[in-house]
Amino acid sequence: MENFRFNLMKGKIVEVIIQNMFECTDYQVFSYGHENTLGYMKNELKKYKKHNDTLKKIRFTPDFVIYNPKTEETRLIEVKYNNSKNNKIISDFEPYQKYWSDCYILVVNPSSENVYFIQKASEIEIENEFYNKNLHKKVKTYDLNKFKKIQEEFEDITWEVVKDTFEIIDSLKFVSEGRKSS
Repeated sequence: MENFRFNLMKGKIVEVIIQNMFECTDYQVFSYGHENTLGYMKNELKKYKKHNDTLKKIRFTPDFVIYNPKTEETRLIEVKYNNSKNNKIISDFEPYQKYWSDCYILVVNPSSENVYFIQKASEIEIENEFYNKNLHKKVKTYDLNKFKKIQEEFEDITWEVVKDTFEIIDSLKFVSEGRKSS
C-alpha cells in the first residue's frame, strides 16, 4: 500500500507540472479526471464488484481538458508517469481507446532523452502482451518511441518551456531510484 501511495504522489506531481507547462503557453487547463470531478463518489465506486461500461468510463476519465484560445481547439489529456530506461511502458490504454478514443495519452519518462511522449489513444498500438506472475494477470507493453514528442502535437509548447520542467522531472527520477534501493 505504501508503494501505491508513493506512486500516486509522483503521478499528482507530474500532473501539476503538465498543467503548468500548458498554462505557461496560454492554454486553459481544467482538471477533469474522476478524482477531481467525482471525488466524493470515488470511494463509493470502489465498492461495486461488477463494473459496467458506465462505471468503467467514469473510472478512466482523462485528467485534463485543455483549451487553446488561439485555435479554439479543445483536447482531453491523460497523464501517465513512467521511469523505464528502454522507453517501454507497461500499462493498459485499452479503456481510453474504448471510452475516450479522442483522448491524448501524455507519458512523462524522466529516464528518456525525450521525457514527454504523446499519442492519441485511438492510434496507440500494443507492442507485446504477456502474463506477469507478480501481478497475476496479462499485461501489455507499449513502445514510447512510436509516440510523438509533445512539441509535435502542441506547437505552442516550445523547447524552452519543456526544458524548464526537466529539473523537477529529473528529481522525481532520483527519488524513484533512491526508493528502489532502500
